[in-house]
Amino acid sequence: MSDAQKEDALVAFGAERTACTPYVIAAERAWKRGERERAVRFASEAHRINPGDDTAFLTYTGMLAASGENEWVAALTRPRLSEGERRPRAWSNYASALHALGLHEEAIATLVRALSELELTDEDRGRLDNTLADWRGQMVIGDITAEFLEGADCLRRSVYFIKDGKRNGMLFEQGMGTPNKRVISIALPKPKPSFDMPMEQQNAMEPYDPVTLGCFTISGYDLSIMDKEQINVVYILLDGGEIQCAPWQGTNRLSVSWNLVPPPRHESAEV
Repeated sequence: MSDAQKEDALVAFGAERTACTPYVIAAERAWKRGERERAVRFASEAHRINPGDDTAFLTYTGMLAASGENEWVAALTRPRLSEGERRPRAWSNYASALHALGLHEEAIATLVRALSELELTDEDRGRLDNTLADWRGQMVIGDITAEFLEGADCLRRSVYFIKDGKRNGMLFEQGMGTPNKRVISIALPKPKPSFDMPMEQQNAMEPYDPVTLGCFTISGYDLSIMDKEQINVVYILLDGGEIQCAPWQGTNRLSVSWNLVPPPRHESAEV
């Protein structure tokens, strides 16, 4: 019996008993095989049979979201939130749908409510908080990826900070795998409203053959408390060579943006 035939048998079983669970199982199987249209059709039927079933609802709206049907996700989820929905995944799906529709402030407000009102695991809280930071411009992933060794999940060459054309400290070392994290403490010899942290991937010895990885620009910190709460910039080397940047001052997130080259304004920060 083929996979499609097994799914047909599941939905036939569900139809006989007016049960949504077999449809959900068939939908998940079809989705895993890449048959998205078929999967959404099964998930839709599961939700029609029992719209109050949590698994059917989340499966259907999750597949709709992945298919870009954000209007449907928002329309289906909004009533459940109004009725006291407490599961973070539903709130996250709704907020993501709003964000995709361009309703950024409403999306942010939804996540703020979820973080303040729901009982969350540490994992759920971290996931929602990171999404909120991303939307607020407090966590950014650079658009240029670092080069990895062919066939291996590790850096081919080290990643350095650059100042005035010279190395200004190493960020990630050659051979380092993913995910990997570094926290960089910042000193600002001169008061300034923002600072740049350009990066290059280079050979350890000449010829360096530098390749730019762009520049993160940090702002939004309080200069008046620098002696008490320093700036710490969290860098994470992600799978595939992407570099994520999230700056903090004490417990407060700061603003960060990525550009190919730093604007011609001032010198880079001292690392």
